[in-house]
Amino acid sequence: MVIGKVRGARHVSGTIRRARSFPTIHAFTLQELVMNEMPSGTLSSEADAEHVDFIWNSIKRIGNCMLIAGDGAHLRGRPMRALPSRDENLIHFITAKSSHKLEEFVRDPSACLCFTEGAHTFVSTSGTNVHRDDRAKIRELWSEGDDAYFPHGPSDPNAVLLVYTPETGEYWDAPSNPVLIAIEFIKAQVTGQQPSLRDNAKVTLS
Repeated sequence: MVIGKVRGARHVSGTIRRARSFPTIHAFTLQELVMNEMPSGTLSSEADAEHVDFIWNSIKRIGNCMLIAGDGAHLRGRPMRALPSRDENLIHFITAKSSHKLEEFVRDPSACLCFTEGAHTFVSTSGTNVHRDDRAKIRELWSEGDDAYFPHGPSDPNAVLLVYTPETGEYWDAPSNPVLIAIEFIKAQVTGQQPSLRDNAKVTLS
């Protein structure tokens, strides 16, 4: 999507002089968002608390995620509704005991959660899963939406709790305001530096 373009010409003393042209300004792409991402294995050393807050607040606000785990020799992603508990450093999911995913986590508990908001905020966590038959916690987290899948309510024997412990988290965040994006591109043209269109940090969560 083209946000803006600066181009023109002016007449000076009988000659035509081209005004300084700026390149076409586009909304940021995913490639631009990750160009300066943290190297693999690198954790942020500054403002960790701020980054951790951003990750937990984004998880709570976005809610739905893709849970990605091993399925034999392949990776498999599933949409899930995340129920974060920051004080416990846990993310809960209510799921079905009959689900194939529980067998997968017995073999390999490692999993990644991916949250996205629009085209500007992306959060990923790496951690491990276990499942528990914790009726008290299931009742605490239960919502009306769960009744559609478990007709006997929180006491439904097929409803179990998937408990995910995030170990590390990373996020990419970019401005969604096209005016701010345009300003950054113009600044980059004037200064010769890359536009500042993203924040990226990787932190320890447990």
